[in-house]
Amino acid sequence: VQVAVEKANLRQGPGDEHSPLMEVAGGTVLTVEERRGEWLRVVTPTGGRAYIRADLTQPPGTPFIPRRSQAPTRPPQ
Repeated sequence: VQVAVEKANLRQGPGDEHSPLMEVAGGTVLTVEERRGEWLRVVTPTGGRAYIRADLTQPPGTPFIPRRSQAPTRPPQ
């Protein structure tokens, strides 16, 4: 998969409660090893293993037009 946001955290486990291991830039291509719900276990650029939310990715080779945030946006109040 390819990272589809400007920056994304790769985490120790499948969930936001897990600590980030590293940050990757948009357009970075990651190899998926498995899917756990909404999370993908990937091979990091340094060869380790980490998790990224699936909604922060897109198929590799897709033109990279970064989304600005990893966080869900709230409607204005």
